[in-house]
Amino acid sequence: MNKIDQAYTTEWNLVGGVKPFNGNMMTLQTSRTMYLSYPYYEGLSGQPITWCIYNPSYTAAPAHILKMNKLNANITETPIHEIGHNFDKPNWTFDAEALTIFKIYNYMQTTNDTMAVWNYDQLIVGGAGYKTYIKSYANRILGHINHDTAMAQGVYSPYSLAYRLANIADVVGWNAVKQTFAYFDALSSAAIPTTNIGKLNLFLTKLRDFSPSYTDVIATFTAQEKTIFGNYLGGTIAYHIAPTSVVIGNKPASNTMTVGAAVSLSVTVNPSNAINKAVTWSSSNTAVATISSSGQITAKAAGTTVITVVSIEDSTKSDSFTYGNRLKKIQV
Repeated sequence: MNKIDQAYTTEWNLVGGVKPFNGNMMTLQTSRTMYLSYPYYEGLSGQPITWCIYNPSYTAAPAHILKMNKLNANITETPIHEIGHNFDKPNWTFDAEALTIFKIYNYMQTTNDTMAVWNYDQLIVGGAGYKTYIKSYANRILGHINHDTAMAQGVYSPYSLAYRLANIADVVGWNAVKQTFAYFDALSSAAIPTTNIGKLNLFLTKLRDFSPSYTDVIATFTAQEKTIFGNYLGGTIAYHIAPTSVVIGNKPASNTMTVGAAVSLSVTVNPSNAINKAVTWSSSNTAVATISSSGQITAKAAGTTVITVVSIEDSTKSDSFTYGNRLKKIQV
């Protein structure tokens, strides 16, 4: 179990945030009947992790253990893989399998451990060995074709995407990866991209932004990879375009709003092709004037208030203006 604990700690050090299952280390149980419900699963994430030890028609734990003994390896992939899934979070999950494989790459590179996999005849040593393995294992359904063959045939695989992410991590460094996970973990639910391609694009953008040399990470993708990965995830691989400013428009002219009157304000989010244009409105004194989520301001009483609009994606991008009153009118 010391390797399970080591993998847990290593993967948490990568993704950060709240530890799953109240921070308790993972335990492992075996099952001879798991295949009845999950015929093509070797393991299941959770607490405890479940490892299939019998399957009449698919790979089970004994095959991996035999290969471990044959190659004198410390670990095999399945338990470490399921620990990776225990760290899945909706904030950043554009492909849970690809990211879990990517986390294993971090574990192997960080620990320089040795791994054996039942259908791979070489001892996997450290990050370099694991990256060679995932490149060779692009698609199990098509007979474990390798990454290059999969790309040539237009076949998507999480192993292929993980292979590309591993190469990017080698360039930008693991600190940039950790900062990217931390950025996603801190996002509000409203600021999280709603599509898988949106999440991947923001992930790549932050890897670029946090890299020491502002590395163009998308340039490391081949044209085939961009097309195949983009089609699978539902869009085009491109850098996320963030808001640079928000500007309130349609402000009422001075001394024109009578108490009880309402007017709809407009807001412009720049640039025009910003991905997330969502904003929130607020009034500093709702007894004087309220503002709806759509930007409709209603004058309530004499007094002063500040109306503010803020970008949901970046709270540093905002605009505001002050209302004053003159007797029964709200004055800008």
